[in-house]
Amino acid sequence: MRSKERIIKFFGRWIELICTNR
Repeated sequence: MRSKERIIKFFGRWIELICTNR
């Protein structure tokens, strides 16, 4: 269940990178 928290944090950084690129 702790793996889900790591994935969410990883996706959060990815989304921020895409938003900044736009």
